[in-house]
Amino acid sequence: MFSSLKGKIIFFISLILVITAASILFVTDRHAGHALMAAEESSAKNVLELVNLNIQGGFSKLLAEKKDLVAGLKAQLKDVSSTCLSVFDEYENFCRKIDIPRQEAQQRSIQWAASNRFREATLFVFDTDAKVIHHPNSDIRGTTLSSCKDIKGRNIADVMHAQKLLPSGESAVFFWGDDKKASGKKFGYFIPYPQWGWTICAFTDVSDVEDQIRKKLDDIVDVLKKTFQKIKIGKSGFLLLFDRKGEVLFQPSVKDHPDYAVWENPRTGKPILHDFMQAARHEGKRFRYIEAGPENPREIETYIAHFKPFDWFVVIGLPVSEIQAPARALVTKQSLIIAAIFICSLLAASLLVSGTSRPLKKLASYAKDIPLIDFSSADEDEHILSELPIKYRDEVGRLAAAFVSMRSDLKKNVYKLINQQEILQKIIDNIPVMIAFFKPPDVIFFNREALEVIGISNKALRSTGVMKKCYLNLEYRQVWEYMKEAPPGWKEMRMVVRDGREIETSWTNIRLLDGSYVGIGIDISERKQTVKKIQGYVEKLESRNKQLARLSSELTMAEHRERRRLAELIHD
Repeated sequence: MFSSLKGKIIFFISLILVITAASILFVTDRHAGHALMAAEESSAKNVLELVNLNIQGGFSKLLAEKKDLVAGLKAQLKDVSSTCLSVFDEYENFCRKIDIPRQEAQQRSIQWAASNRFREATLFVFDTDAKVIHHPNSDIRGTTLSSCKDIKGRNIADVMHAQKLLPSGESAVFFWGDDKKASGKKFGYFIPYPQWGWTICAFTDVSDVEDQIRKKLDDIVDVLKKTFQKIKIGKSGFLLLFDRKGEVLFQPSVKDHPDYAVWENPRTGKPILHDFMQAARHEGKRFRYIEAGPENPREIETYIAHFKPFDWFVVIGLPVSEIQAPARALVTKQSLIIAAIFICSLLAASLLVSGTSRPLKKLASYAKDIPLIDFSSADEDEHILSELPIKYRDEVGRLAAAFVSMRSDLKKNVYKLINQQEILQKIIDNIPVMIAFFKPPDVIFFNREALEVIGISNKALRSTGVMKKCYLNLEYRQVWEYMKEAPPGWKEMRMVVRDGREIETSWTNIRLLDGSYVGIGIDISERKQTVKKIQGYVEKLESRNKQLARLSSELTMAEHRERRRLAELIHD
């Protein structure tokens, strides 16, 4: 594959596409999965908020009805207590008018209270000593309220004392005696009658009120169930509602989900409702578990909310596979699209590269055959290259045009080189200088002058030991060392020619880049002989000059002696 341009281009295009596709799929799977998980979480929280609003609405309605019920009941109890107070007051006034003892008036008042039964409430009366003066139950009459306390823990006999209680009265929830159960819880309205030191109370059982509230709560639960059944959470999501006691108020069908009221979590070994309540304490309020479904176990992601007024827990559940399904579907679609793009890109790249590689192969084949082309021939075929620059207007065409230009320049240079070679060959053949081309230890070429001076033929030149024959044994090694070093300047050497004569030569060597040498030599035998003759003449001249100098010196001395002698004669 990598031996051709086409294979390399297709490989790198494939590599880029694969890396790009892998990056896109990785980023999509990672970020899209997180985004969809966040979207599902937001959707679940919205559903939880919707359910919470529904429950809040039911709670608000229940609270309002409870307030109305308590307010109405309080008003009824107050009316009963006020009526009793009015009767007691009438008896008090009657006693004053007809001047009968107060005790008799009190007795008649108690008889009236005992003879009248109120549908809405029950009356009882106690005095400042917390003694029950009147009560429908004879077992209670005569007892004390020392152990009777209200829901706040206050002693009823103390806080509802006739001398402490406001004239308008006060309501309270209290327990009769030590009975703290629901059956002993009462709701009463207390009004003081300070003239006699009595406190009148009209009360009723709280259980009756709670029954009414419970009935209204059941109605709210029924409405919520109908509302929850209409809520659709994904394809197989569910909504679960239960209270802290573990009573399930609403759950999905047991055909698709386990019975959460009794099902235990295999991971923790505890009831799943307990795990939900524990998860609701944490800030995230999320919980994930494995649900053993009717087909295969599946992982469920749940979001939990706690409605404290009712102490209810709302759970929104959705299979993790369903949450991840859109991201997987997106990745699958992207994979198919990328695969289609990949195939189309490979086909397009293959066609494009094929269209480019064919002319490149022609150019490569032509470049490979250039050493075999005779550019000096006029019959050299130009058609293979000439058509490419016309057919291709891109880089291939420009490369082909460059080849055409190169071929033309190369042809011109070949002609020029041939001409220069002919000129150089004529110069080498006719110059009166010896030229040798050698690559130790072989001599490759001697020019005509060298062949004539040495006296050998081209055939003998190809034989071995030519250089050894041309130089004396003592000088042979020195000659080779000089030739290898190729120092600048000229060196005189004695050579033995074919007829056995020794001639004097002067050589200089030039080292070439490929390790071969070019030697340039001159036959200086005649020049050496001429130099010797000139040196002989010079020596004779020098000898004559010395003789002349000696004679000149002697004549000068004789002249001086003669002049002295004449001077002496003249003086005498």
